[in-house]
Amino acid sequence: MSKVSMLDTPDFFQFRRLDLGTRDTSFHLADELFRIEYGSNVSRLFHDKCPYSHARIFFYMVTHLVTMSEPVPAYAQEAYAILRTRFASDSFTSDYLAWFISSGMVKKTLHTLERAGWVKRIEKGRYVCVNADDIFRSMVVFRVPQLLRESGMKFTYTGSSAVEVWTDYSYMQRSWEHSPYFVKVLRTDLRRWIDYFRKHKIKVFISNPETSLGEFIVLEPKERLTGRLHNGLPVDQLNDVVRYCEKYIETFEYPLAYMKAKFGIKSSAVIDERVLAEASKVAA
Repeated sequence: MSKVSMLDTPDFFQFRRLDLGTRDTSFHLADELFRIEYGSNVSRLFHDKCPYSHARIFFYMVTHLVTMSEPVPAYAQEAYAILRTRFASDSFTSDYLAWFISSGMVKKTLHTLERAGWVKRIEKGRYVCVNADDIFRSMVVFRVPQLLRESGMKFTYTGSSAVEVWTDYSYMQRSWEHSPYFVKVLRTDLRRWIDYFRKHKIKVFISNPETSLGEFIVLEPKERLTGRLHNGLPVDQLNDVVRYCEKYIETFEYPLAYMKAKFGIKSSAVIDERVLAEASKVAA
C-alpha cells in the first residue's frame, strides 16, 4: 500500500484527470478541446499563428486547468504561445507584436507576461520567453500554507489536513491538480478569512467543499479552537485525529498505522500487519 493516498474521503473529492497519453493522442486531444471550446474559426486562426501542437496544448492547459498561481489573461497566454513558438529561446523586440495589435495592447501584454514571469526583459524593448516547463513548475507551488502563516489570524488544521500533519506528511491527500486544505477558524474571523483568500485568488468553501480543481481551502467556523501544535503547526488534538481515521478506516488505514507506530496510540480498528510494518519503518 502506498504511503501517498489519493483515495476518496468525505472531505476530499476526486476528479478525472485528462490523460494526455502519447504524443499523437495529446495533439489530437488538445486540438479537439480547443475546437469545442472556441469554435472552428478561432481554432484555425490560432493554428495559423501557432502551428505547433505542443504550443496549443500549453495554451489549452494554462487557460482551463486551474493552477495555484495568479491567473494570466487569455490574451497574454495566446501572445506567449505565439512568441514561444516563433522565437523559442531567442530574444525578440516588442515591435514584433505591433504588427498584430495596437501599441497600447503591446505594452499591456508584455507587462502582464513579465509580471507573471512568462517573459524576461533583457534590455529596453527586448525580451525572451521563459521555458514552458519552468512556467508550469511555478504554477503548482502550494500557496495556502504560507498564506495561513501570514494571515495574522488563528486557525487549526482539521480533517484530512490534520491527518497529513500528524503523519509528518508521510500521508498526503493532495496533488498539483487537486489540493484541498481543511482548517477550523474562529467564527468571528470568518468574513476576514473569506476576503483574505479571495484577495489572493484562492477558492474558499464554508464547511462543505465542492468538486474543484487546483488549490482551495475549506473553512470550518468554530466558537473556539482547541487544537495544539505539532511540528510548529496548529492542528486538531491527536485523539481527535485518531477517531477521525477510525471512522474512515478504509481510507486512513495507513495514517492510523503510522500514528500507532509513532505515538503508541490505542485503537480498536483492525490494521493489516503489512501496512503496520510499512508504517513502522517510516515512523522509526
